[in-house]
Parts: sequence; structure tokens; C-alpha cells
Amino acid sequence: MDSASDPAALKQKANELYASKKFDEALALYDGALLADPKDTAGLRCTILSNKIAVFIEKNHLPEALKLAIELTTSYPNFARGWQRLATIHERNDEFVKAVEAAERYVALQPSDETRQFLEALKSETQICVRVTPGCPLTEVRVACNYYSIEGSPVMQAIGIPIAVAREDRDLLYKERQAQYDNQPITFLMTSTEDGLASERWQSNIGTAIVCRGDGKDLHKEHVLCLFDFFDKLMDKWGNGPHCAQAEMNAEAFRAWLARYNKRKNTNVQFQP
Repeated sequence: MDSASDPAALKQKANELYASKKFDEALALYDGALLADPKDTAGLRCTILSNKIAVFIEKNHLPEALKLAIELTTSYPNFARGWQRLATIHERNDEFVKAVEAAERYVALQPSDETRQFLEALKSETQICVRVTPGCPLTEVRVACNYYSIEGSPVMQAIGIPIAVAREDRDLLYKERQAQYDNQPITFLMTSTEDGLASERWQSNIGTAIVCRGDGKDLHKEHVLCLFDFFDKLMDKWGNGPHCAQAEMNAEAFRAWLARYNKRKNTNVQFQP
């Protein structure tokens, strides 16, 4: 077979051009290889598509890369490298939940130290947080560490657990107050250790908020539901005087409360310090 119509030869030449960073020329030859074998008799289509995606990623043509990666993983769901490509694209697009999901498929299809390291590297750049929307169920989200501008909960800082909060829409700070944006659980989280009141910025117009750990560790819905319960009880303590509430704001008292909470709820929620 003439090398000009041999898909394997065209692919090899395209790989060499890719290695030399001659991306446009490499793309042309990858396309030529696909055209030379439209029925994929050589079984090279999945690897050629994967290599085309790599070129698009290098050129930062992410829409084209994403479209091709979806085609690849749909047509060849057991081709492990396709999921690695898809994970990389989602990471570049700051779509971290999708990136980790694709990387987990990659590891499942090709378990090795290398693939597991790829997954763990993705996870290390992100953290699981909880989105709290007024009147809506809590949802977990995975975001880049330090993606949001966060502010620590004064009470939880005193207890020794770095819980922090961020507004999703900071522009609400500068708008006229609207009751629909009140988010009382978040207001409670941001109360002062001195008087049980939140600063004015956390009194109203909060809207949807993100609750996370300031140290980059993961935080899940069960943790946030537990915290909401704790702060409900803490607000009652303020009614009996500051000393009653402040007595709960240390690590030992919180551990004791948490043990009672887990027994009452039949759960096993634990917080890393």
C-alpha cells in the first residue's frame, strides 16, 4: 500500500509532526489517515481521534477538542485514553466535577499507578463544597481550590475547624435589600463570637452561598446539615446570655455536642481539625 494512502503510515508521520509541534500539518495527516480508511479496517480510528484531540488541546481549541472527545467516548466507551482526554478538557474549562468523573472512568478502564496519579492530581486541585441556595436543597459542587473569595466563620474558627463561606454573586452586596436573597443558615454561620450577630454584609442579600473548608479539604452535605443544626442550638444559647453560647465555642464542647448529634440522628459525621 502506498504510504500516501496507508492509514498507519499517515498516523505515524502525523505523530512525528505533533512531536515537532507542527500541529496544523499533523491535523491534516490525521484527517488523511481517517479518510484513507473510512471503514476502520485497520482499527486505528480511536487512536487517531485521540491524537487529534491532543492537537486541539495543544492549540487551545477547546470547543473542537470537547466535541471530538464526546464523539470518541460515545463511539468507543471502552477506549481508556478517550476518557483521559475528556477529563483534561473539562479541567481546562474549569468543569471539575465532569473532569473527575471522566478521570474515574479512565482509571476504571486502565487501572495503574499512572492513571490513579492522574485522578489524584485532578482531585488535589479541587475541593468538594456545598452550595446553599435559599429555599432549595443543598448540593455538592467540586471547584478549584481558592476559586471563591471566602470568609471564615468566626465561631468555627474559634472551635478550630476552618469553615468558610462565599457568595456566588458578590454584586448582591451592592444592591437594595430583597427578601428573596436572605439566607438565614448562612447568616447564622457568620455570627460573631462576641454578641451572636453577623456583620452587616452577612445580614441580607446573601443569595446562593458556597460553604467550604478554608484549608482545601472536602466538605459534604452531611457536614453542612450538621453545622446548621449546631448553629440553631447555638442561637438558642445566646438567649440565655453570652457566657452560655461562648461556652460551646471550643473544640472539646463541639466534640461533645457532635457525639450527641450523631446519636440523635443515627449518623457518624466527623470533622477533621
